[in-house]
Amino acid sequence: KTGIFTVYRLETLEQLKAQGPVVREFAVPGGVTGGIQQVVEGAPALRDGAEYVLFLWTSRSGLTQIIGLSQGVFPIEPRGVKEEMLVRHLASGERMVDAAGRPVQDNPYTMPWSQWRAAVARALDARAEGKR
Repeated sequence: KTGIFTVYRLETLEQLKAQGPVVREFAVPGGVTGGIQQVVEGAPALRDGAEYVLFLWTSRSGLTQIIGLSQGVFPIEPRGVKEEMLVRHLASGERMVDAAGRPVQDNPYTMPWSQWRAAVARALDARAEGKR
């Protein structure tokens, strides 16, 4: 099966999990081509020029996409020169479940970049420890 994908080109400012080459573009399911529109529930709508933290994965075919659609997108709120930028998690409007299939609440939050980055580093370290 094929579908419509919107391809975004990006400038990578920092990689938190540096494995492999820097990603230059990624695809989001849905979009418009040739007068045909395809809407994919849960697919993020990204704004040109906005800053995001993205969790990406690349399939065996080489197509890079966002992990979990909107769940893998964290908008950045730029701040003043002396103020730290903020990372936002926007609550998903989609129904979410845990690994056992039980419904879970998705709550929005805002966190300073340094705290968010440290939390990601701890999660990556814990995952690496678990694989040893």
